Amino acid sequence: MRLHPLLLVLLSVPAAALTLDDAVAQALSNSKAGQLAHLKEMEAAAGLDRAQRERFPTVTAFGTVAYVPNPYQVKLGANSLTSLLDSTANKVGLGYFNDIIGPFPPSDLTLMSGSRDVTIGGILLLQPLTQQWRIGSGITAARADQEASLREEFKANAQIRFSVEEIFTGLLVEGSRHAALEAKLAFKEAQLSDALHSKSVGELLDDSVLGLQAERTQCVAALTRNDQLCRRMGLQLGDLIGRPGAAVTDLDGALPERATRTLDQWLADVAKNPDRQIAMALIDKASAGLRASRQAEIPDLALFATGYSQDGIGLLPTNSAIVGVVLKWDLLDFGRRRADIQRSLIQRREAEVSRDRTEEQAALQVRLAYQDLTYAGDLMKLGEQARTYRLRSAQLASQNVENGLALNSHFLAAQADLREAEADLLDARMRRHLALLQLYLLTGEL
Repeated sequence: MRLHPLLLVLLSVPAAALTLDDAVAQALSNSKAGQLAHLKEMEAAAGLDRAQRERFPTVTAFGTVAYVPNPYQVKLGANSLTSLLDSTANKVGLGYFNDIIGPFPPSDLTLMSGSRDVTIGGILLLQPLTQQWRIGSGITAARADQEASLREEFKANAQIRFSVEEIFTGLLVEGSRHAALEAKLAFKEAQLSDALHSKSVGELLDDSVLGLQAERTQCVAALTRNDQLCRRMGLQLGDLIGRPGAAVTDLDGALPERATRTLDQWLADVAKNPDRQIAMALIDKASAGLRASRQAEIPDLALFATGYSQDGIGLLPTNSAIVGVVLKWDLLDFGRRRADIQRSLIQRREAEVSRDRTEEQAALQVRLAYQDLTYAGDLMKLGEQARTYRLRSAQLASQNVENGLALNSHFLAAQADLREAEADLLDARMRRHLALLQLYLLTGEL
């Protein structure tokens, strides 16, 4: 089967190396931790909206349809008014009615009767009044909860960025180590080849050859370990950026430049630490809970208004309305409110201690990261010097080989030393990069 020429061209174009910005963007897009943090922030926002709506009245529709097997009746029993009429008539001089009209009423008389079918329907409006203070405290707590969830989302995204850069730089360093190990292996193989040739002409003993063979084997083992580590880190990076099972190792080595500061400036920014910001929001939430506990001592007073329509109850009007206030106040709660206030006081104090502890830990981590930054800077300077020396040594070795003054293995040894110096320098740069990245993470700027 022949492929289309355009398809052949596309297949021949190498895939672009993964840049750090692309890796971070893909990780943020695919991270379940980031998605979960965002959902929690949305949940907190919905909770704040729900708390704010508690200020408004509730309007409830109600209705009842019932069947009454024995409806009520209002009756006058037979002869129940006779004595009253006789007494009244006698007082006004009319004599006794009983002698004229007989018992009154002569039989039971039904004045009013209820229906067997009863229907009631209406609308009830209830507007909280004194509860507004507690509702306000609940809104403050919900707003603090939303702020904490926002900080948690920010922290989760920053941690994702840090994890991606940490693995990304680690892969760059191990890639450089891989080149250094390959160069060293090439040197050992050339050295072994020279040794075997010297042995064949009787210039070298077996023990020297065996030692070189062992050193070559050790180089192969180190290269194998490096390959395994690179693949492991590549799998971790692939999982982070949404490519599970794919070992991503083809990377673009360009990294962002970040400005540094003095230690005092970093420590001054500890107040922006994400964990401290979360702790501050939790203090606001605990303070709102304490206010709500104290406001629970205020009687509940609410305005209500209701209108209803009914059929089947003769004693009540068919349509009517009622307006009034509802009062509810626990005169005796056996110390429940006092216990709630005490618990809220303890919770606020816990939040304050947690904030102080978080701030102290963040300051310690800043000092440690700054120490790592300084140490990495010193290593960079030494590494640059070592690379300069190794580069000059490799150039001289190359010239000696070209001039026939040294064996090719001499140049390969210098080349291996140069690759190792380059790997050490890159390792120092990546250490400095990660230390600075840690400082940005700790001060809430990542």
